[in-house]
Amino acid sequence: MSNKKTLDITVFHILKSVMDAKAKKLNDTIRAGADAEHEHKLMRDHISHLQSYASQNSRFDPSEAQDAEELIESYEYQMKGIGKKIQSAAAARAQMPHVAQFNKTYALVCATAQAKGRIAALNAEREEIEARMDFVSKRIESCEINITTDGYSDDVATQARRALDCYMTEYEQLAQHLQCINKSLQEYKTR
Repeated sequence: MSNKKTLDITVFHILKSVMDAKAKKLNDTIRAGADAEHEHKLMRDHISHLQSYASQNSRFDPSEAQDAEELIESYEYQMKGIGKKIQSAAAARAQMPHVAQFNKTYALVCATAQAKGRIAALNAEREEIEARMDFVSKRIESCEINITTDGYSDDVATQARRALDCYMTEYEQLAQHLQCINKSLQEYKTR
């Protein structure tokens, strides 16, 4: 089952790289569209001026008016290409919310996968600490028995007291660490 979860996150990483490449192209198209809009405005101004020039000079110099008309046709042809860039930019802008939504989903999936991995690690660590606490608890009981038994020498009782102090300190440290782990697990569960 963990292979399936690993596969899912791997697929999301692949999709993220594809989406990042697509987003870069979309941003480039949007920037090109902004430039094209500016260029389109300039072309319209040129055409307007040329039309005015042609209408004013057609009576006096027909050849210059004809040159102006040819230039107007050339600009109008160029404006068709510019119009396509503007349309492409509009289409790219329309796709950008989908890219943003994917990025949100990707972040959520990564956070969830990371949280699941952290929860699993915390659970494993908790089990290790609980096992160590059981071991230390048994050692504490043994030391207490050695201290209270009259049949042993004072040296054994002294060693047992020292060992008991060490085990009690270790047990307290383990209990504090276990409490921290349980707190962390609770925080992950409430997210």
